Amino acid sequence: MKMERMERIPVSVDHKPVYDIVMSNSFEGLRKELEPLGVSQKRVCIVTDSNVAPLYLEEVKDQISQCAKQVDFFVIEAGEEHKNLDTVRTIYEFLIERHYDRKDLLAALGGGVVGDLCGFAAATYLRGIGFIQIPTTLLSQVDSSIGGKTGVDFLSYKNMVGAFHMPRLVYTNVSALKTLPPVQFASGMGEVLKHGLIRDQEYFQWLAGHTKEILGMEPQALMLMIQESNRIKREVVELDPKEQKERAIVVVMSGTGSDGTSGVKVVKEHGGLVIVQDPEPAKFDGMPRSVINTGLADFVLSPDEIVDEILNFSNYPTLIKAHGRETILSDEETFVQIYAILKKISGIDFTNYKRTTVLRRIERRMVVTHCTNITDYVALLGSGSDEANILVKEILIGVTNFFRDPSFFEKLKYNAIYNIVDRADEKDPIRVWSAGCSTGEEAYSFAILFKEVLEELNVQRDIKIFATDVDTKAVEQAGKGVFSENIIDDVTGDRLAR
Repeated sequence: MKMERMERIPVSVDHKPVYDIVMSNSFEGLRKELEPLGVSQKRVCIVTDSNVAPLYLEEVKDQISQCAKQVDFFVIEAGEEHKNLDTVRTIYEFLIERHYDRKDLLAALGGGVVGDLCGFAAATYLRGIGFIQIPTTLLSQVDSSIGGKTGVDFLSYKNMVGAFHMPRLVYTNVSALKTLPPVQFASGMGEVLKHGLIRDQEYFQWLAGHTKEILGMEPQALMLMIQESNRIKREVVELDPKEQKERAIVVVMSGTGSDGTSGVKVVKEHGGLVIVQDPEPAKFDGMPRSVINTGLADFVLSPDEIVDEILNFSNYPTLIKAHGRETILSDEETFVQIYAILKKISGIDFTNYKRTTVLRRIERRMVVTHCTNITDYVALLGSGSDEANILVKEILIGVTNFFRDPSFFEKLKYNAIYNIVDRADEKDPIRVWSAGCSTGEEAYSFAILFKEVLEELNVQRDIKIFATDVDTKAVEQAGKGVFSENIIDDVTGDRLAR
C-alpha cells in the first residue's frame, strides 16, 4: 500500500486547527515542538508512572528544560488499579503546593492510564489548564492519546468519571515501542488491526503483508503503521470530537413513564442511534411504548438483539469518509436518483436542501440498514421497501420542544408581542405564522405568550396562529394538541396550571 510519509498530522475540530500529532523516532524534536506553545513563560509538570520514569523521564525532562520556565515531575504507581480519584487528588495537591496556575502546562508521559489521569487532572484543575500527550505504549500512540477523552475509574466502574479535554500537542516517539512488553504491544496491535478491518481494507492488507517487519520492530514499518492509524483515528475524532453526534446511542429499556423520550429526541437531533426494547416481554412497557409512539426509534428489539446491534453500530465504519465526501457531494447523478425517489414517495423536492445534511442522514440509514456502499443503498431506496419513507422522515426530522430557547422567547414576549398587542385596536386582527412548525411546540409556545400578554394587559384581541410544515404527519400530530407529561421540563408549573 502506498502510504503518505508524514511526520505531522494536524487535528481540527469544527474546521479549526486544535493540535498536531507529531511522530518521530526520538525525543530530540520535543523541545522544538513545545516552543510554539509559549512554554518559555510556563512551568511544566511531567506526570509519569513508576514503569516509564526509569526509561524516559530524564530524557524528556532534559528536552523540556531547554525551553520551559521550570520543570517538575510527579511519578505515580503503575497500573490500572491506580487510575482513580485518589491519584488525581495527589496530582492536585502536588500542583497546589507548587502554585501552578492556568497558564502552566501538564505533560502526560506514559501509556493510557497516565494519559487519562493527567488529562483529567488538566481538565479539572483550576477549571482547566493545558496539557500535552507523550504516549509510550502502542495503544496510547494509536488511540487513547488522540481525541481528548480523559477519565478515571470510580468504585467498580471503568472510566465512570471523565471529561473531554483536547491536548495542545501529541508527541509520539515510535522507538519507545522497543521497550514495550510483548503483552502490551499485542494489546495495541488489536486496535491497529481494528482500524484496518473496520475502516480501511487496504491498510489491513498492508499490515498483513508487513507482519514480519512490524513484529521485528523495524523503524520504517512501525512509523508507517503509527502514521496510518493516527490518520484513521483523526478522521473519527474530527467527525465527532465529543461522541455526542453520529456516534451517540440511546437504549430505552423496560420502565414506566416517558422520561426516556426527552433523551431520545436530543440524540436523534444529533444523528445518533435510538434502540428501544420490544415492549411485549418488558416488565414495564410504558417507557418503550412512549418512545415508539414518537416514531423516532431506529430499532425495536429484544435485549439479546440490542447487544448485537450496538456492536454493529459501534464497529461499523463511517461509510463516506471525510476525505471522500467531496466526491460523493459532487456526484449529481446519485443525488438526482435519490431526490427523484424521495419526491415520488413524498411529493417533496429535496433538491435545495443542504446537501451535507442529506448526506449525513443517508450515511446513518446506511449503517442501520447494513448497506456498505451508496450504490447498494440507492438500490434499496428504489426497491419498493419502506426505506424511502424512513429516509424522508429522517431528513425532515422535527426535534423540538416548548420554549426551546428560553431567553429568545422571553425577549420575544417583552420586545415584540407586547408591542404588537398594545398597538393593535380591539378589532384589528393579529395573525402569526409558525413556519416549519414540526409537531407544534413552537406554535403553542407562541399561543401561550400571547395569552399571557392579553391577561397582563387586561385586553382582548383577535389572534389567530397558523402553523405549517412540509411533514404532513408532524402537522397532524400538532393539530391534536396532545403532548407527553415530560413537557414539564420546558413548561413551568404556572403555565401548565392555566
